[in-house]
Amino acid sequence: MWAHPNGKFLYASNWEDGTPGDHVSAFAIDHRTGLLKLLNKVSAKGDRANQVVLDPGGKLAATVTYNSGTFSVFGVEPDGKLTEAFYTNQHTGKPLSEKQPGPRAHGIVFSKDGHFVYVAEPAQGGLVAWPSADDFRGLVRDLA
Repeated sequence: MWAHPNGKFLYASNWEDGTPGDHVSAFAIDHRTGLLKLLNKVSAKGDRANQVVLDPGGKLAATVTYNSGTFSVFGVEPDGKLTEAFYTNQHTGKPLSEKQPGPRAHGIVFSKDGHFVYVAEPAQGGLVAWPSADDFRGLVRDLA
């Protein structure tokens, strides 16, 4: 889970019932009661969404999926809702073992200044940095 920098919203990655096609959810936080109100949920663009994070400005959300090895980026609307993913990257790489037969995105975090997103992906050699701009189709720099 990840809280929006303004403290009004909470975001969670959702593992579903084992069928491919997990989601990322947005919630409004009621600070009086502590209850959460579901705002919306969107496709994580893969299986076993294991983390969702926001950029420091709260305008972008990103998730990775463990079983599918995808990395997706969503917009965050002023009302806290998530847009559908506007960018998805399907990781590739050699199998590392029988337990990891292909890409497995393990984790994700934005840099403190919001200029990069770091994705932990052993099948791609470790960490991969993506430029954190409105268009993620730019340079990929391997940090392994």
